[in-house]
Amino acid sequence: MKIPESLQTVNAAAESVYQERSSRFIALVRPCSDDATARQFRDALKKEHHKAVHVVLAYRIGHTQAVEYSTDDGEPTGSAGKPVLNELRSRMLSNTAVCVVRYYGGKKLGIPGLIQAYRQAASQALELAGSQELVHRMRIRVHVPASEQHLVANLISGSTARIEDAVYAETTTFIVSLEHKDETVLQKLESHWQLAVERIADTDN
Repeated sequence: MKIPESLQTVNAAAESVYQERSSRFIALVRPCSDDATARQFRDALKKEHHKAVHVVLAYRIGHTQAVEYSTDDGEPTGSAGKPVLNELRSRMLSNTAVCVVRYYGGKKLGIPGLIQAYRQAASQALELAGSQELVHRMRIRVHVPASEQHLVANLISGSTARIEDAVYAETTTFIVSLEHKDETVLQKLESHWQLAVERIADTDN
């Protein structure tokens, strides 16, 4: 059983406008924890900005090995979605979606110009959004003989693990929550009561 690491994500939704040779790039940032939410975000913007020529989406979701996605939405391959995704990567942000809406101003920017414009638009919005750490906590249920219940408190002492609930009986049941840094505590609990430790929930705080 492994405890996922904490992750960096945006602190809040944000929006900014970047202008380049008459083209207007509206970048919007949203916290996002799954693929469906990211695509709904993009689809809503397409309806709202139905006169825009492109609505580019990029996102990163997940912990240690983030799921990444980007689309150029009709712009030359690699000129729009990838620069936005690279901004997320460079800031090591996850659970974050960025859409950039482009209104064409009549002058072509060329691929280098597009890359710069989409990157800069995303960068401005992400700067406004700020960032925060989401600490992942895993909750487990531990069943121990009443005579050994004191050992649970002893094992988690000095760590960030905490006992959230306990039901005392002939067999005592503890609900314990742990962070990634508590891997050693988890290993000790499993080695003592391997058949009586079960994962019940995961939360990001």
